[in-house]
Amino acid sequence: MGAAGRAGEVARGVAGALLSFLPFGANLLRSLATAGAERRRVIEALARWDPPPPAPSPPGPPRGGRLLVIAGEPSGDRIAAGAVAALLRRHPGVAVRGYGGARLAAAGARLDHDLAADAVMGVGAVLRSAPRFVGLYARLLRLLDGERPDALLLVDYPGFNLRAAEAARRRGIPVVWFVAPQIWAWAPWRAARIGRAATDLCVILPFERAFYADRGIPGARYVGYPVADAGDREPADGPLLGRLRSGPGPVLALLPGSRRQEVAGNLPAMLRAAALLRSRRPDLRPVLACAGPRLRPLVDAAVARAALPVEVLDGKARTLLEASRAALAVSGTVTMECLQAGVPTVVAYRVSALGRAAMPHLLTVPRFTLANLLAGEPIFPEHADPEGDVEAMAGELHALLDEGPERARVLSSVERIRARLSTTGTYERVAAVIEAHLPAAGGGPLP
Repeated sequence: MGAAGRAGEVARGVAGALLSFLPFGANLLRSLATAGAERRRVIEALARWDPPPPAPSPPGPPRGGRLLVIAGEPSGDRIAAGAVAALLRRHPGVAVRGYGGARLAAAGARLDHDLAADAVMGVGAVLRSAPRFVGLYARLLRLLDGERPDALLLVDYPGFNLRAAEAARRRGIPVVWFVAPQIWAWAPWRAARIGRAATDLCVILPFERAFYADRGIPGARYVGYPVADAGDREPADGPLLGRLRSGPGPVLALLPGSRRQEVAGNLPAMLRAAALLRSRRPDLRPVLACAGPRLRPLVDAAVARAALPVEVLDGKARTLLEASRAALAVSGTVTMECLQAGVPTVVAYRVSALGRAAMPHLLTVPRFTLANLLAGEPIFPEHADPEGDVEAMAGELHALLDEGPERARVLSSVERIRARLSTTGTYERVAAVIEAHLPAAGGGPLP
């Protein structure tokens, strides 16, 4: 496609984004009428777990070609890096480039833009970032036309990646979507569009294949949950782990998220809950894992205002969890890391008053924390109004710190879900899906 055609495609994309509130609003209104029925369908799917996925297939004939990758946010960057590393172990001759972060680059990809550092949420932040994303979309179209990759690997990030997938499919480029967007929580109507956009849909939760099959998309495949994959365990920072474990008193992990809006909206209340808990447990040692250097000034300012002795780490969340007695975390992938580490957790995620009022009518799941959905019960207390629930969060954490019935109940449920999710070879399975779209090494036809 020429420059004029791409300019028109960008313009149509911008117009579609600006006008998307019309079909979105209609679907939202429709969901108010159908939420009860959709909730029953999703809850039925939640109970239909796939068995553990089969062992990854061995590498086929050597492959080459070009793979383009798009992964936003730190968690997506880490997952994309795992898939790319697995692919390059199987086929070192594949050229990989794309949008991601430092981990994707370290795995062997040529990075065109650090998309993981641009993570935004909320209507205001998205609107302020719109010119940058329009520019990234235009660059993506030039890459698709100029480089003509043999396949596109997407990791989560539905807002940008759905348009990227559709642009690739218009050009006949296969799309492998790894970590399908969690639309089952509130927007099941988007399943059909995602199913049309993805050539291969690699889902990571054992009920998601059933969810998509119920909506006429039979090709989704369950590849395993990366956080629960034994091959995805980062080695702990030994000296840090030893120091945290050797100190007096229990360690409370504070995990405020990887996006600026998450940290700003949740960390002040989390710090107040920790301060209240420490007034009852003076030996408590709050330790905070900051998800990225761009968040450090915001985190340091919040900690200074709290006047609470908090040690702040740059990253190292998994090492911190290995040393922690309990955790206070925002909702998201990090709660699954808490579950995998066997750490009882209280979950906070600030939702506006209007959002809290709408949640019972719009959500198609009974709870918003993934660990609770998988368990089928509220094993991790969750709070959509952390500012108003500081006292409750402190009380719940207090009950989880000491040996007793509440801690024992949580740990029993955590172990049950960990055992059911445990797998190996998640990234190799995704690599096998990608390699099926790549040409033979040297550019010749595949046998």
